[in-house]
Amino acid sequence: MRLPLALTLTVAVFMAPGPSGLRAVSEPPRQQIGPAGHVPQETAERQDLGWFAAVERHEIGQMDAAAELLAGWSTDQMERVGVRVLSGLDTALRKATPGSEDARRLYRVVNRGVLLHTDIALSGKGAAGVSNLLLAVDGRKEGLGRSMHLEFAAALLKLNADRSNKETARTWFRAVSANLLHSYRLGDEAVLLALWRESALGQRAPDLSVLPDDDAFLFDYGCLHEGLMAPGGRVVLGDVFSRSSAGSGESAGLERSGPAWTRKTSTFQTRSEDFAIHVEQAFRAYRQVVQRNPRAAEARVRLGHIECVRGSCANGMRNMRAGAELASEDPAIRYYAAMFLGQAQEARGRNEEARRDYERAAALFPLAQSPLLALGALADGTGDRSAARRLVSQLWSLPVDGEHRYDPWWDYDGGPRDGESLIRQVYRLMEGKADDRQ
Repeated sequence: MRLPLALTLTVAVFMAPGPSGLRAVSEPPRQQIGPAGHVPQETAERQDLGWFAAVERHEIGQMDAAAELLAGWSTDQMERVGVRVLSGLDTALRKATPGSEDARRLYRVVNRGVLLHTDIALSGKGAAGVSNLLLAVDGRKEGLGRSMHLEFAAALLKLNADRSNKETARTWFRAVSANLLHSYRLGDEAVLLALWRESALGQRAPDLSVLPDDDAFLFDYGCLHEGLMAPGGRVVLGDVFSRSSAGSGESAGLERSGPAWTRKTSTFQTRSEDFAIHVEQAFRAYRQVVQRNPRAAEARVRLGHIECVRGSCANGMRNMRAGAELASEDPAIRYYAAMFLGQAQEARGRNEEARRDYERAAALFPLAQSPLLALGALADGTGDRSAARRLVSQLWSLPVDGEHRYDPWWDYDGGPRDGESLIRQVYRLMEGKADDRQ
């Protein structure tokens, strides 16, 4: 007979310490899985206990033994345990009296579970479902998804958010999104934004023309599509649902998100021939950010870049200059504006103006290579070989160690640059709630 959830929690919380104890519970005996995919009851209980033990033992923010063990679970194990755990916690939370000790302990497990699976997802380890997006840039495969740990963390978070914690959910989505963009994991980012949209819109989510009135979401949505515009990029579609669903209700549980994902993300166009669609989606998102907050400096610079791509370069250059003026305290944004303005001027044949803009970028980050490359190419193209040779010499004199010649251009495609501080904020917020949810 199945262990009651309360007993499962108690056993997990008070299990004897030590990695050997955790391993003994966390490693499911695979040989007991039958040929039809049936998992014996005692094996299922052992897997569930392993999950609760890992949640309790995990050191937040680390890829420790607990995280490594769950990262080693197969896709099938993640699906089966995920369905049982989500169902059990949801049932227990419905029965628990709000504000009671039982409710507090349950929310503690939920929050710690979110953080555990977030750590695994951000590490890039763990089981992954079949991605519907693969971006091949310059021969490299980027943006592979989907992390099942990311989706499981979001599902656990929903247990909490549905009952009042919308702001905690938004903070988590914002932090994870920033980190995924920075790592250029565009497949997982597309999945996350679909989940974020659903969380923010609630009953309005089925209307695919609607995006949340949230500057952070809109900015990241724009960054995703700007990433899909990458030169030399090619987007390949795969079948999200190529995993066949076993006949049991347990295995089919997580698969239910599949068709919904397709419906909700029809606006996340991913056909390689539809470059213009990504341009329009990025334009739409950045324009909404600027309309909502005219002082959003980086969104204004990015909007200006997209406007130039769309052929409205005069207005785009105005926006880039305005963004640079707003970013008096952020040299990276002013650097982006100067580089894009240089490109726009060069495309118009205004070589002297382009040179001044590139020099402005070089002055902001003297050890950055991109302005020197742009100036060298401009000099060579205009026949000034002496200047071109001088700039090549400057390039060769830069420090070999990339850490000491940081170039913001390298991080532009990564979107928000505050991912680390945001994830620390999530740890503080949710770790505190894991100890005491008011």
